[in-house]
Amino acid sequence: MTILVCVKAVRNEFVDSNAQANSQMVLNPYDLLALQRIVAMKKSDTKVVVLSMGPDSAKEVLTRCL
Repeated sequence: MTILVCVKAVRNEFVDSNAQANSQMVLNPYDLLALQRIVAMKKSDTKVVVLSMGPDSAKEVLTRCL
């Protein structure tokens, strides 16, 4: 079975009110929770695929999902 997890890259100041403007992109906290839950309940024959649509800065967020 393959499970698809859609994630969104957001600017850090939307997550942390103390962050500076023009900060780096981070994973949406709700998407991170979903990804953690899927990995926790994943079985050995299950494949998890993470998908994100966005600018090139979303690549950093996707590599952190590994």
